[in-house]
Formats: sequence, structure tokens, C-alpha cells
Amino acid sequence: MSLPIGSDNQEMTLQRLQQELVRALGQGDEEAISAAARSIAAEAHTDFPTFHKILNALGYYDRLQLLNELMFAAWAEVQETTAYSKPAVTAYATRAADHLIYQHVTVAMAGNGAHGARANGSATEPDPEDPLLRERLERYFSVDTERLTSYIKLLTGTVGRPWSMQDFVKLDMQALSGLMIEFLGYAHRHEQVPFSRAHLLREHLPRYLLDRQAGNLVPRIDMAATLRGDRPFPRPDAKPAHPLCPDRVSLVLFLERMLQTLAPLPYVAAAILQLQATWRSFLRFRGLIDAGQQEQSLADLRGLGQELASYWSDHEDERLRQSVSQWP
Repeated sequence: MSLPIGSDNQEMTLQRLQQELVRALGQGDEEAISAAARSIAAEAHTDFPTFHKILNALGYYDRLQLLNELMFAAWAEVQETTAYSKPAVTAYATRAADHLIYQHVTVAMAGNGAHGARANGSATEPDPEDPLLRERLERYFSVDTERLTSYIKLLTGTVGRPWSMQDFVKLDMQALSGLMIEFLGYAHRHEQVPFSRAHLLREHLPRYLLDRQAGNLVPRIDMAATLRGDRPFPRPDAKPAHPLCPDRVSLVLFLERMLQTLAPLPYVAAAILQLQATWRSFLRFRGLIDAGQQEQSLADLRGLGQELASYWSDHEDERLRQSVSQWP
């Protein structure tokens, strides 16, 4: 879909367009999705926080091409606006480049088997020298061919670091970032999770794990409830059962903070919740947990979708509401 810069209805706010788009995405209404997208392309600069929510919705529903077109349509304004700090502009460009690479890898692997190999067993690595990919990436960054090649190989599973739990005795962003890239590829190849949906977990799960390690996901003591004799909110163990597996109490707190805010992230929270089983399957695949740990940590989250469903109860996207309440 080619998106023109311009809108026939300048009075429509981006929040209104967001509502129309997410409703259309949930219903699979292609005509309405196209109409909303054309207007969003022109209005993105008027409300960047809402624009990012729109990108999350498109990512959740695997609308990679549309997401990429919208990000490029807004790129000139992103670079010029005072609403973005220099690090924020870099983060925007990084996200845009990531999604261009996801689309390139997805298209290159289309029609292959579930594990990314053709019927004759030949390798199907996407070409990092592809002229169209490089032209699109150059809109945001100068292309480092060596790094791009390594990135694509991690996504396609042709290379991978030999991880061990020694790498995660103390969590840090560098190790977690590398692990997340491999997770994206695993989820796409083995469980057919769209790159753009897995990306929502990639961006936010490291922050959860680091926040938990720092002790920032411990429930506050409600003194009024204590004086009333109410049952106290369960507190997590001082040390989680596994440093890479989210536990119920701290995950609930993390998702509630993401949803109980003036700028909630319902699609991000849904993706984090719904990909917990895939995350554990990946950890087992890489030898970072065993079958018992996988089963026990998933059992700890059983019924969590229903417990948290009220946070999505007023959302325009009925499909999203249902999928959350039915997890796992």
C-alpha cells in the first residue's frame, strides 16, 4: 500500500484515527485499515505518543509493510520535532531499521518450512547485500554490512551464541539484548510468531527482568489494608526461581504499571503475556532451563489472562480482549 502525505479530513484527531484503526484491525476490515492508515500518515506528527501506540497495534497484528510505510512517512517530522530528544530519534530509527530487516527476512523465508529450510534442505539465508533493503535502511543509518549480516544470521538461526546460565548470574542489558535477537528468530521459525509481535516482548522483557533484579517489582505494603486485617498482597520470594523466567507476582505488577497509566500500552502488555510459553520454550531450546523448570514456571502463570482481563475490558479491539482473557 502506498501512503500519500496528506489528509482530506484535518479535523480528525490521531486518537480518533487510532480507535478506527484498532477496531478495523480486530475485525480484519482491510478497507477501513487502508482508510485509517492514509490519514494517520498525514497526522502522525500531531501526537507522537499516540502514533507509537498505533505502531504497537500494527506490530501485534503483523502489519509489517504498513508499519514500515508509516514510520518512514513520519521520519522527517521525527527528526525535526522538539518533542523527541536525540536518543529518542535514534531509538525511532533503530526500531524502523529493525522492522525493515524483519520484513526482508520474512519475505525471503516465505514458502519455506517451519524451521527456515527449503524442501531440498538448502539454506535460505536472506541476502544482506540486497539493494532494496540497503536503500531503505540508509534512510535511517549508514549500513554496517558485517553487523547486518550477523543480525540476519541470528534471526535465521544459522549462527547462535553458546549460552549458559553463567552468562546471566547478574543480568545486564548487553547479554539480554543478544538473547532477545535469538528469541525473535526462534519464535518466528519454530512457533510462527510474527517478528513484529515478538518485537514487543523484545523491547520490554529486558526492562522487566532488570527491574525485578533491582528490587523494583515488589508490592507495596498497604498499611490501611493491614490495619483492617485484610489479607496481604502476596510478596515474591527474595530471589526468583529462575533469573530469566517471569514469576506471577512481579509480572502482574509490571503489566499493571504498563496498563494503569495515562499512556497505557495494551498491545505490548498482551504480547508479553501471550508469549510467555514461547519464551520458555526458547529458553529450554537454548539449554537455559530444563523441562521441569519450564513446566513449573508456566504453571505459576496459569489463569493470569483471566485475572488481568479487566484492564482490556473497555478496549475497542474485541479480538484482543478475547485473546487476553483466554490465555493460556
